[in-house]
Amino acid sequence: MLIKTILKGLFKKKLSSILIIIQVAITVIILVYSYDSIRMLDYPQKQMESVLGNEYKNIYQISFNNSSDSQQFADSFSKLDDNLCKYLGSSNIGSYHLTNTEYDELSNNNKFKNLRLKFTKGTFKEQYPSSIELYTVDYSIYKKMNVQIKDGQALKEEDFIYKNNSVIPMVVSEVYKGIINLNQIYTSRLDNRKYKVVGFFNDNLKWFENSYPVYNKLISLNDKIITPYIIEKSGLNQVIKSQSYFFINDKGISDSNVKSNICTLGRKFNLDIECTSLNDQIQQIRTMNKQGIFITTLIAVFFTIVSCLGLSLIMYYSINSKKSEIGIRIVCGGSTKYIKTLIIGEIITLMIPAFLISLIALYKLRGESSIGISTMQLFDLNTTAFIIIFLLVFSILSSILPLRKISKLSPKELIGGKE
Repeated sequence: MLIKTILKGLFKKKLSSILIIIQVAITVIILVYSYDSIRMLDYPQKQMESVLGNEYKNIYQISFNNSSDSQQFADSFSKLDDNLCKYLGSSNIGSYHLTNTEYDELSNNNKFKNLRLKFTKGTFKEQYPSSIELYTVDYSIYKKMNVQIKDGQALKEEDFIYKNNSVIPMVVSEVYKGIINLNQIYTSRLDNRKYKVVGFFNDNLKWFENSYPVYNKLISLNDKIITPYIIEKSGLNQVIKSQSYFFINDKGISDSNVKSNICTLGRKFNLDIECTSLNDQIQQIRTMNKQGIFITTLIAVFFTIVSCLGLSLIMYYSINSKKSEIGIRIVCGGSTKYIKTLIIGEIITLMIPAFLISLIALYKLRGESSIGISTMQLFDLNTTAFIIIFLLVFSILSSILPLRKISKLSPKELIGGKE
């Protein structure tokens, strides 16, 4: 009976009810984006710490503003690479690259293709079930990845030294164990080279997808293969390597000296270089995002105040226009508490569709943030709890004015009398 009365009351003012629902839903959406933006401020740093600990502060990315696929750039980059290796130590220089290949021995293996279909379902990769992704890394990067070998052996430093026509060792995710076999040799269609499985690594391993580790989320390597970064010094290969080129400062060289020395060396080979630490990049993201977050939060607060006042005033004037009806209810046995329950019930009822609409809208309108983290990826149980708490608080604040109005109604007002 109570619910029926509440719904009947809302139906009488259906236009204002619909407008309030839409307004509250928009407010929730803006608040969630603001809330997620604030959470994302620390996301890049936490992500770095999850895979590198505090060592990320000693890692520098070297970018090339005059990069091209010309042989001239390839030669210049190669000279820089050689000289940096001599100056800083080859174990301190690293690059990584994600690519695809097919192995002749697996192209007709149905178990392998069915497993690949499972991993790639819903993506364009589903069209190529016989392909597999290679994560090629330099030794210094491999050491930082914390690859835990479950069976077989790890990659060794000498495995990363280029040798003509030699079999290239690789470690494979343990999810392929039983389909891909230890010590078996596979022929890659990517470069026509032979690859030998030397070990299986942990299936919960994560690392960075591409050349901008701070700006993008980690990816799982549980469906991939890790091999040494062994490339020929041709134009295109050198360009690819230069896009993810890092220096690990584990010798305690000062920040200013690292940047100055590398840039000076780059100019020697006619390379326009930028050298920034991962910590610098994290701080840059924070600075760029703070202004946007401030504006979004300001808009969210404004919408919250307007929505709250709007709902309060609608309920206030509804009570004002229904004083006689309220008086009749009281005369017929309805208490002031019952009337207040109806008001609160109407407000909460309006919050339910607003909550559902905002959830659907957030799902449909989800978009990539400046660091590649989509709203729904951060839209977890904490965010849902945040929305529910907000709507409860919003309901309480919106009910203060109309409830005070009911408490102050005099008997004469309730029966339509005059002072």
